[in-house]
Parts: sequence; structure tokens; C-alpha cells
Amino acid sequence: MAPLALMNQDKVLMDNWYYLKDVVLQRGILFNMADGMTTFEYHGTDPRFNKVFNEGMNSHSVIIMKKILEKYCDFDHVKVLVDVGGVEHVGGEFESVPSEDAILRWNIEDALFDMLAKNQMAK
Repeated sequence: MAPLALMNQDKVLMDNWYYLKDVVLQRGILFNMADGMTTFEYHGTDPRFNKVFNEGMNSHSVIIMKKILEKYCDFDHVKVLVDVGGVEHVGGEFESVPSEDAILRWNIEDALFDMLAKNQMAK
């Protein structure tokens, strides 16, 4: 859990919060507005933060997947689970997927954008 806490408290992410008002008023994306590029583009410019982010997300994935596997009964038969979420951001389509019993494809950005779009349409 320490890598996740370190990622969330990193200066790169914390500095973004100074742009929250602008993001709300202009309907932008926090990281893009604060740093002038997407979070994925930024990772290519800052190897230190890229490492902090990858370690933080790995820590987060372990925590979340343990809970999902513990609570969601449909995974009882699964011995190998391949997570391919966000693949298009890290290198485009992949040529093959390792042997698996199930594939998890979930992308937090897609879920957030869907939620925001539905909220905007409801107004």
C-alpha cells in the first residue's frame, strides 16, 4: 500500500489540484490542464514519476484484485486471469494474450468518461 500512498502524494499529482476550479469552470481534464499534456504523455517525459506511478498502480491492482476475487464468485473456476485494461495507452494492440481462463478488460478512464458524459447529458 505504501507505493499507492507515495503516488497519490507525489508533487506531480498534488500540483494538479491547483487547477481544479479552472477544470470545473472550463470542463477540462485536470492533468491535461495542469501539465499541458495527457498523463500518459507526461510519463514519457518524467522517468522518476513514471516509476512512482507504475509501482503505485501495481500496488492498487493487487489490493483491488484480491477483493474482487474474494467477493465475486464467478471467478472461482479461474486459475489464470489476464488484465489487458488500458493496453491501447501503453503500446497499441497486442499480438497475443497469454494462456488464460478469463480476460479482464477494464479501464478507469473509460468508466469515468462514461459517467461524466451521462451526467452532462442529464443536465
